[in-house]
Amino acid sequence: MASGPSPRIVEQSIEPSKGRKIAMKLRENVVVLCAAAIVISTGILLVTAAASSAAAEAAAVKTTLIHGPLNNCQLGADAIPGTGTPTRGFALIVHGSEGVLATVVLRDGRPDATYTVYLIETVGVSSGPPMDCLVPDGTLMTNHAGTGVALIRESLLPGAAYVHAYLYTLDGGFDYFDTALVPVS
Repeated sequence: MASGPSPRIVEQSIEPSKGRKIAMKLRENVVVLCAAAIVISTGILLVTAAASSAAAEAAAVKTTLIHGPLNNCQLGADAIPGTGTPTRGFALIVHGSEGVLATVVLRDGRPDATYTVYLIETVGVSSGPPMDCLVPDGTLMTNHAGTGVALIRESLLPGAAYVHAYLYTLDGGFDYFDTALVPVS
């Protein structure tokens, strides 16, 4: 029986603050990877849908989330151009003759907050009622870094010419984002 040096067990501890930072970074990376997976999945759905005649007219538009614009339901962030702050977040809006699909990616939100998400369809003029302004379509939950993703799907309402994504939270005070109008007709 050959004897050699005995194996040594090395114990190493991580400082609690470093462990939390590593965990937060991992969670942020997971959310970003999930967002990328959703965007890729949406792209795959588009490619698959393009094969059918009903989806051949589908179009996708990526639009920036604007933080705190002077907005309204009819015109979204376009209500008073130049107001609000562009963010790193966006909405990828895919539309066809029958429906609208929006992937909302928030990157500059409140940490650990729940946002109510609206996919608002409108005729695109400041007069007249918006078509579905008061109908929430989903929620988006952020991680410790203020990053989150929501996937919203709805039927296209008769007469809708535009759509915009709006989201807000009351967690930690009122905070909201909106996009410019995206044509759907």
